[in-house]
Amino acid sequence: MFYYPGRLSGDSFVFCIEVFDEEQIDKATKQIHELLGRSYIFDSHEVVLQCRIGYSVYPDHDTEAENLLQKSHLALFHAVNKKIDTVVYSSGMETQGRHLLTVETELRKALSNKEFVLHFQPQLNLLTNRLEGVEALVRWQHPEKGLLYPGAFLDDIESLNLNSQLDEYVLEESCSKIAHWIKIYQRKITVAVNITAVEFQDPLLVSRIQTLLFKHDIPAKCLELEITESVVMTDIKTGMNTIVQLQNMGIKVSIDDFGTGYSSLAYLRDLPIDKIKIDRSFIQYVSKNDSDVTIVKAMIKLSHGLGKRVLAEGVEDAGQLELLRSIGCDAVQGFFIAKPLTEEKLAKYLKRR
Repeated sequence: MFYYPGRLSGDSFVFCIEVFDEEQIDKATKQIHELLGRSYIFDSHEVVLQCRIGYSVYPDHDTEAENLLQKSHLALFHAVNKKIDTVVYSSGMETQGRHLLTVETELRKALSNKEFVLHFQPQLNLLTNRLEGVEALVRWQHPEKGLLYPGAFLDDIESLNLNSQLDEYVLEESCSKIAHWIKIYQRKITVAVNITAVEFQDPLLVSRIQTLLFKHDIPAKCLELEITESVVMTDIKTGMNTIVQLQNMGIKVSIDDFGTGYSSLAYLRDLPIDKIKIDRSFIQYVSKNDSDVTIVKAMIKLSHGLGKRVLAEGVEDAGQLELLRSIGCDAVQGFFIAKPLTEEKLAKYLKRR
């Protein structure tokens, strides 16, 4: 095998390798991973690098150098986004690559032009029968396609590694709205914001939120962060430390979609979370299915025994609401309470409540 290395950009490198069979390709990619994966010491610290490899083969994929390079780049793009060590080019990548290149420009422009808007779904406290808070839900007010729901763009956000940018955008907008409501309505409304794994594991998350609270001059208790079970379980020690730091600031942390992930009793006991949100899949038939009632009752009893509050998602009729009230659920949200509201409609809702 012969290696002809070169540099494409800041962190992208190319190897032109002359091989004579498929086995040699496998050996070559493994050798590159091994070479780059060797640890080294810099400034008394051990540094370990990782890389992703995308490649194409002459003449199977093309005979022109420029086209082979482009197809290798598409394979690399796929490897990075899917978090796969090594990927070989395939024809379907061109369609996906063109789509992502186009949508990346649109999404970055949308973030810059504040095309993403927040809708707010009210949460009802079942003990006081008053508004407990709202959940911030992001929508894309596309200049040509109109209002787009998360299903139309979140997969692309994840593929392009733009989760952190969107999370930071939603946090900024939420804090701005909280400050506005305090000023206009003299109401300190708690806003729950979903945080992805990428943002939650960022060591700068806590300081970033501190900056936002100071910038908008809002109390920490008005901000609640919602994370999924899998987010914490990815690195439970770091996750617990982050939660404790946030709570020490006065920010509440809740587990979203409870029951759909790990649902380990051990981690539920140890995690210093404030609230558990029961996934809508358990609520859908709770007023008709005895098994679902038993599960939800057990979740509520367990959570209360551990000193955590419970909110049920997806409440869509009076039967579900009354049953949840009767078995001690603390709060609910869903279409029966209110659909996600624009800021203007929320203002009317606040006046009614």
